[in-house]
Amino acid sequence: ALESFSIRGPAEEKAIAQLARSAGVAAFAAAGTEQSAKEIKELKHGLFTYVLLQGMKGAADGSPKDGKVTAFELGSYVDDQIPELNKRYSGQPQYPAVYMRGQDFPLVVP
Repeated sequence: ALESFSIRGPAEEKAIAQLARSAGVAAFAAAGTEQSAKEIKELKHGLFTYVLLQGMKGAADGSPKDGKVTAFELGSYVDDQIPELNKRYSGQPQYPAVYMRGQDFPLVVP
């Protein structure tokens, strides 16, 4: 999916920008093209899946703490947590790819 974002032309760029302005677009990937996503036995999930699930359960609820997790809050949480947890469980680098444009939107609402 990330590859398709990197090779799009001007027409696709314009369409994505228009869509993003009206609704918002968020795309997350576990790792960049030069890295591999980690499976962590202790977490019973891949690192990316574990962080996404924790974020959706409310850990990503940022400021203000309102019980709602938005796409931008989840993106920030994923971006912060994966490198930190990766240091704890693995010596190999893993940095998520987070792409967000346009309006923020709720993913989890109380």
